[in-house]
Amino acid sequence: MEKNKIRKGAILAYTLIVISVVSIFLTASMRVVVSNINFGINRESKEQSLQIAEAGIYYYRWYLAHKVAGLTKKQIRQFWESGTAYGVNDAYEDDYEGIGKYSIKVEKPDSNSTIVVVESTGYTYKFPNLKRTVRVRFRQEAWSEYVVLCDSDIRFGEGTDVNGKIHANQGIRFDGLARNVVSSSVLTYDDPDHGGSKEYGVHTHKDTIDPLPPNAIPDRNDVFMAGRTFPTPTRDFDSILEDIADMKSEAGCNNVGSYCSGNADGAIISGNGIYFNNANHGRHIILQADGTMLVSRVTNMSDNEFKNQTAFV
Repeated sequence: MEKNKIRKGAILAYTLIVISVVSIFLTASMRVVVSNINFGINRESKEQSLQIAEAGIYYYRWYLAHKVAGLTKKQIRQFWESGTAYGVNDAYEDDYEGIGKYSIKVEKPDSNSTIVVVESTGYTYKFPNLKRTVRVRFRQEAWSEYVVLCDSDIRFGEGTDVNGKIHANQGIRFDGLARNVVSSSVLTYDDPDHGGSKEYGVHTHKDTIDPLPPNAIPDRNDVFMAGRTFPTPTRDFDSILEDIADMKSEAGCNNVGSYCSGNADGAIISGNGIYFNNANHGRHIILQADGTMLVSRVTNMSDNEFKNQTAFV
């Protein structure tokens, strides 16, 4: 009888040990499963938050394109100084497809810059504490980025080797080697160098003539190393005149469209810049290493030299 009791007690202890081990194993397994589920949920939510933040960036790029397109530099500066631009004084928030929201904060450009810093933070309504932030810089394309910028048709002959970007508001025939992008604002045009059907806005006659529209456009990497793009938006050459007039006014010549004589050296010095009149043959300007410039009035010119008279430093 005593032996049976001992055996029953041993079986019970063994059973308890097995149950404890299994419980520990199951608990650990459940924790791993729950942890993996939470990790997957958090990862998905973070990815959604990132996509929402990126959507905020794309929205602001669209917003800027519609607000400043066609404006002069002065008008763009007034737009930023008006305090009405989204995200400058206060964060701009908006819903994204009902799943979350993005919040946009903007650092407006300095007075002599076009660089805008945009920071967009996105999150989902389900997990508002899991946020992702994207920070980018936007800037206006500068005319100085182009080595050639033309308002009419233009042709580059064989042997021409161009490193910089090229753009024409009309058609381009390029028979040389372009190491950067060549773009045109027209899809097709009538090449004035010969008769026949219209050709693509950017085309070549080098070795093999490009096919005529509407045939497929070959890559022609032997000519367009960085590719060709057309049609693209036109470059507004008239806006340059408006910008020059604004610069003239800012520099102190308020008679925009007319002549300003200036002081004895033919200059007007203001807090915003210096205006030089167009007396004689213009000015010779040397930019100094210390941040100043040496300005001379060109009084006489020849084919191989010029004589100047220092106006002021």
